[in-house]
This record gives sequence, structure tokens and C-alpha cells, in this order.
Amino acid sequence: MDTWTNEHSRLVAQASPPVTEIDLDRTWAAIQTGIDTTAPARRSRRARLMIGAGVAAAVVSVSGVAAAAILSARTGQYPSDAEDLRLGGPGEALDPAGGDFRQVIEEEIRDIPFPSMAARKISVDEHVGDLSRDNDPASVTTGAIRGWTAVHAVCSWSNEWVRAGREGDTTAEAKAANMLVEARHWPAITALDSVQRNGTLTMDVIDRETGQTTTETIPDPTQYYFLRLVSRAVKAGDVDALGDTLADNAYCIGTSLVPDFQQALPAGFQGR
Repeated sequence: MDTWTNEHSRLVAQASPPVTEIDLDRTWAAIQTGIDTTAPARRSRRARLMIGAGVAAAVVSVSGVAAAAILSARTGQYPSDAEDLRLGGPGEALDPAGGDFRQVIEEEIRDIPFPSMAARKISVDEHVGDLSRDNDPASVTTGAIRGWTAVHAVCSWSNEWVRAGREGDTTAEAKAANMLVEARHWPAITALDSVQRNGTLTMDVIDRETGQTTTETIPDPTQYYFLRLVSRAVKAGDVDALGDTLADNAYCIGTSLVPDFQQALPAGFQGR
């Protein structure tokens, strides 16, 4: 006799680990992609209950295409010690293979100002394309993505400052100038480099031919020290100094972020 009773349902429910409503919706969506659409649409109550009993396992372990559609880029993992923090940056580790990676990036960078939505999209596209390129991409922290995005925003505002100055748009020029002067105080920057100073590093250098050792002192700036130079150049109205600073220190993604200010790019990337 093939009868499904309330007692069966109770036992199945007790045996299954707790699953949220969101987990169920995502898993049913994944299951649906693998269902033959030519099969009869109706399923017995028992069949649906038996599939439901396996939902928890599907949520925990899903592979291939279904995993990319279900699993979130958010991992809930944070730096475990000072070394992790130094190497990877602050914030949550994100999995670029997650189906919502773009959405998570957009959420994390929404406080970083851009002169236009088009410029913001260029930055997000760069992150998604670059970090999702491999079949098994490495995780990246929200702090690192925010820092890279802030530099993209500086590139965009620099282009806006130069463009507005050339066209005599004093209102837009003043707004862009203010953004560039204040950029080094953005939370996305200070979380990674709160001091922004140009220190020095003393090191011993061995001459391979003579074997003699000499001591040299070289500049050792912190990661975002160059934003102080950006601020100085803008305050001085020095377009050349701003271009040289960005070309030497920033990654402005080719001409897409600086179409009117290619001087901000290294010589080999101008015109691309």
C-alpha cells in the first residue's frame, strides 16, 4: 500500500536541517532549470515532499551551473589575523563565482561618488570582468574592491575637472576640484591607508661585480600617499602635475574613465 501520512511528513521535517525561505526559492529555481519542460506539469504531493526533503543537501552542496546561480558572493569570512588584514585588506571576503557578485559590488561601493552613472558602471564592469575571468577565481575582500573603486572615481573626477576647465564650465570644474581634494578622506581610502605619508626605506645594496655593499635610502610612500599629490595639483590648477601623478600611481582602465585626459595614463596606454 502506497500511502503518505501526516506522520511521514513530520518525520521528514525532523530529519531535515533548517532551510530558509530564500534558500528554498533559490534551490527550486535551480531544480527547475534541470526539469524537462516537455514532462507533465503536475506532480504528486508525495513527489514534491520527497524533493523537499533533499532541499537542504542541495543548498549545502551544489555544483556546476546551478552553483553559480544559487551561491552568493558573500562568504561571511573576515581577516583572521593581522597578516590576513595586511595581505587581503579589510572587510568580508567575496567569492567572484557567486551569482550575485555584481550586485554585492554595487552595494559595497554605493557611498563612493562618481561624476556619472556611466563612469560607475565602467568601474563595476572592470571588477566583474577582471575578477571573474578564471574558472576558479580567488576571493577578494570588500575593502580591496572599495579601494580600487575609489581610485577609479578619482580618475573619473580628474577627467571631469580637466574637461570642465577646457570648456569653461566653472560650476562643474569647482565640483570636480572639491571631490579630488577630499578624495583622500573617503572611508574607502582611509580604511586602507589612514596616514598617506611619504616615508623612506633604508636598505643594503650589493654590487654584483665588485661585491661591495652600499646603503641606500629610497622613497617608501604608503599605498594612497599619491592622493595628497592629487590634492596639491588640483589646488595649484596644475593639469600636468595631476596627469603625471595619476600616470605613475593610479590604474585608470585605459581611456574609458579618462577620455578627455589621456595624460593620466602611462605612455604605453594612451590612445587605447
